[in-house]
Amino acid sequence: VGAVMASIGEKSVLRKVFFFRLAHADTVLDGIRQAVEHIATLPFNDQGRYLPTSSDDILFALFVTRQEFPLRLQFARIKRADLPLVEDQGAITPLKIAKSAGVLDWAHIVIFDDGIVAAEFNRDAPRLARLGEYLYFKARGKLENSPKFLPLFEKAVLDELSKFESVSILEVEALTAEAESIAEADGNLAAAFGACRRAGEAQSAKLILKASVKGQPTNLRALAERLFRNPRSREALTNLKVTGKTAKGRRPLDMLQDYLVSTENFMKLDGRSRAVASDDAFRIIEGAYAENKERFPMAATANEIW
Repeated sequence: VGAVMASIGEKSVLRKVFFFRLAHADTVLDGIRQAVEHIATLPFNDQGRYLPTSSDDILFALFVTRQEFPLRLQFARIKRADLPLVEDQGAITPLKIAKSAGVLDWAHIVIFDDGIVAAEFNRDAPRLARLGEYLYFKARGKLENSPKFLPLFEKAVLDELSKFESVSILEVEALTAEAESIAEADGNLAAAFGACRRAGEAQSAKLILKASVKGQPTNLRALAERLFRNPRSREALTNLKVTGKTAKGRRPLDMLQDYLVSTENFMKLDGRSRAVASDDAFRIIEGAYAENKERFPMAATANEIW
């Protein structure tokens, strides 16, 4: 699932809000709050807020907007090299910024005192699994382990899939650039999306897998479940549908229609920026939490971190 679904105005953009359950929330929530308080005092340098990655020119940093529950955070990826060019009426020049500066992409995250976490999805920002690692590393003993953020989804989807006696058709659609994410669930399928990208530079592709012999057992249902259960694979998909046989006859199931996510209209900083306005983003995320609060107790929790 891409971060920007569609532009609906010069100064607004549709983005998804994902919901998570904090593992062992009763024992880690206060530690997270203390960690956030400590991080808010750190300077922006390599010994403070910046956390290096495997790439020498990419850093993670946490920005703290509120230190009490609900915690308001912006988790950022800062890129200092491999920067784009600037074009002005045919003139091409490098993007000239200070060596200490970088291009920033962040996600707005709200952690609630009931252990639910709501996050704006920005495909260019770091994942919440990285936030857990970041908090643990920068907390200086305030957390015993790295916090784990477990994605929530509707139980109904997997319950419905389990009712299929067999699956004869599996439709999978995704951006070809997301092949690496799909590989976590199935390497062969990821290779197919990668091949589609190379063959014609296709930005997206739709693969339809069919049973070779009608009525013969296939592993399509297991493949659909793996794609759905794996958080990175599920995010990468724009369409995941199965068609097969149930006790009530042959029918389709749209697996992405019901998992726990809210699509919201975020205001951008201005007409040219892809970044969203933080005050508006936090208001929208907290509103999405309130609207979906009754669904959280019944939601299923993924075993894999996001």
